Amino acid sequence: MNINNDNIHALHSDERIIPNRPASKIQSRSLPVHMFLTVIWSLSYFTFYLLQQISEILTPIMLVLGVIWSIAPHLVSSVTKAMSNTDPQTRDLASHFSNIIPESLTIGSHTITAGGLIFDGILLIVLTALAATITALLGRRV
Repeated sequence: MNINNDNIHALHSDERIIPNRPASKIQSRSLPVHMFLTVIWSLSYFTFYLLQQISEILTPIMLVLGVIWSIAPHLVSSVTKAMSNTDPQTRDLASHFSNIIPESLTIGSHTITAGGLIFDGILLIVLTALAATITALLGRRV
C-alpha cells in the first residue's frame, strides 16, 4: 500500500485552515469609540440590573400590604357584625377598630391606597420583566 507522506503530515498537523474573516468590530472602531461604547453598555447594564433587583424586593411587599389593607376593613366589619349580640363595650371597641383603618394615606403630595399598592406591585412585576429582558439583550452584546 502506497501512502503519501504529505497527506499524513497534513492530517496530524496542528495547523488549521481559518477562512478569511472580516476584521472584528473592535478592530474596525477606534479605541476611544470602543471605550465609550463599553462605558455606555456597562452603565445601561448596571441600571437595568439595579432596577430589576429593587423591584424584586419591593414587589412582594407592596402586593402583600395592598391585599392585607384591602381585606382588613372587610374582616373587621364582619367581626363587628358578629359581635352585635355581645356586650356593648366590646361592640364599641370593635367598631372603633373598624374606624381606625384608613381608606387612604396622604404622605406629602402622594396619596396611597390599597388598590394603588396592588397596582404598583403589578407595575413593578412588569418593570422587572422588562429590565430582565433588556439586561439579557445587553448581555448578548459581548
